[in-house]
Amino acid sequence: MAIGAAVVSVLYYWQVAHQAIPGPVVHQDKGEIFCGSVAGIPCPTSGYTCIPEDNFPDAGTNCRKSETTNDTLNWKTFESKELGVKFEYPSDWGEISLEIKNGETYGYTSYPDQVKGKTFAAYYKPPGQNSRYALFGGISSDFQTNRGGQFFDSTGYVKNLTAYYFKYIQNTKYLLDSKLISEVTGVNTTGIFIDPITYVGMEWYYPWRYGAIFNLKSSKDFSGIAFELYIPNPDKDPDLAHKKLEFQKLLSTLEIQ
Repeated sequence: MAIGAAVVSVLYYWQVAHQAIPGPVVHQDKGEIFCGSVAGIPCPTSGYTCIPEDNFPDAGTNCRKSETTNDTLNWKTFESKELGVKFEYPSDWGEISLEIKNGETYGYTSYPDQVKGKTFAAYYKPPGQNSRYALFGGISSDFQTNRGGQFFDSTGYVKNLTAYYFKYIQNTKYLLDSKLISEVTGVNTTGIFIDPITYVGMEWYYPWRYGAIFNLKSSKDFSGIAFELYIPNPDKDPDLAHKKLEFQKLLSTLEIQ
């Protein structure tokens, strides 16, 4: 009887060890490889990454061809001694221009009696395009303004146990939704990734904006930097997952000096 039970046990564990692992499903009409979901379907073992398209644990996802380190060989390098930051970014974004001003930086008119302190913001303009896009920004701790708050009105972030706080104008702090937060690691620093951005005060919700916040070390005027990825039509953008991955890769190259 004991021998029979042992044989059954061995057969059971052999079957478990050799059971078929569900493979990726290719949607021929879309050219996509489906993965994830409840079945836990993996991507092919090499060259693909399973990138979530939703926040649900059982959400279906699509495999994307993995980007290798060679994909960043032609990236450009941005460095600012004033802020104490350095990172790499895609070469097809064009040049990044940094503006550091007393007062507003975001296209508003500055009035001495309405604003105080300093702001900084950086923009990139892809070759052949008329529009420029904001990439990062921040404010000095003494900044004041009479307009509504913006994501670039940041002086960094604070983590308290499992809670994350957005450091805002005049050293105020706003609690961020922990369900939207994940930590992101740069070369020598750790920040928070917000997917998507829920703006200060929790009054506005923008599913087409993704952001990250890091604390600065050596700048004499600024203590934090906020990055933003703007995607006008995420529901209609077939390359959304790639753009988010590219943005996160940029953040992984960040050095805080």
